Amino acid sequence: MNTTIEKVNFLQNVELFAEFPTEQLSYLAAIAEIESYDSGEELFAIGDPSGHLFMIISGEIEMVRKGKVSQTLTKNAAVGVLGFFDREPRLFNAVCKSPCQVLVIDADDFFDLLEDKVYITVHLLRYFVAQLRSFYNEQNPEKLQ
Repeated sequence: MNTTIEKVNFLQNVELFAEFPTEQLSYLAAIAEIESYDSGEELFAIGDPSGHLFMIISGEIEMVRKGKVSQTLTKNAAVGVLGFFDREPRLFNAVCKSPCQVLVIDADDFFDLLEDKVYITVHLLRYFVAQLRSFYNEQNPEKLQ
């Protein structure tokens, strides 16, 4: 997965970016890098700065807090989304359960891109509002009409 086209094809399967037009994904693919990690290696630890978004190409990543695995993420999952967008320190350890290959987007590069490509921001807002709406509906089923 070295070409922009391969990265775009991959990004289309990541929920966070699934509704993005191909042209907008090509801008993201251009700033994304592929990294490999060994089993047991950490992508980040609790309290680390949140400077990158990771998307799993292959392998499994466990999200660990207080010694407990809260979630195991696999192919096409985005890892570190909250910290990436709010720039707050990491809330979990992200540990590779198996050898992993990930697509990484640097936060500084991403936010520079947003300044030039407003359409990306529009799609992100739609995604996050849909997530909030879904969460609200799950918590308040009696309010659905």
